[in-house]
Amino acid sequence: MAEKQCSRCKRTLSFDNFHRNKTKPDGYQRECKACRKEIDTNDKMSRRKQRGRKKLKGEVLGHYCAQGIACRQCGFSDIRALTLDHVNGGGSEHKREINVIGSRFYHWIKQNGFPEGYQVLCMNCQFIKRLEKGECKRNRDDPAEPSHPFRD
Repeated sequence: MAEKQCSRCKRTLSFDNFHRNKTKPDGYQRECKACRKEIDTNDKMSRRKQRGRKKLKGEVLGHYCAQGIACRQCGFSDIRALTLDHVNGGGSEHKREINVIGSRFYHWIKQNGFPEGYQVLCMNCQFIKRLEKGECKRNRDDPAEPSHPFRD
């Protein structure tokens, strides 16, 4: 029988050192118990962070919605597809200017006292707005041009 080793730390593993996993064909994970414990700990931390980000997003979007969290244009209410939109456009430039990306933007909004000039839109309405108002990089020069070079 060939020696088995941890896929992460490359240590040779004895039978006792394997992490039991019934979903694998031979019944064992390819990580040692120490590496598996580290993976489990990281998974728990990332789940905790994810819950915190969802809570923050709900708080920020709730502040900008008058009645329940929903898209201002169409009323769509699934928070997974809702975003915070700059009313007057220029969101990309603004985010570069304040040096934030992703969920850090919600932190910035909260830290700065929920400034005005933002609205809640679903992704569909936000993309439509970008196209209609020429906010896309491709459409800035000529809004009549198609947004994709290979489509009519």
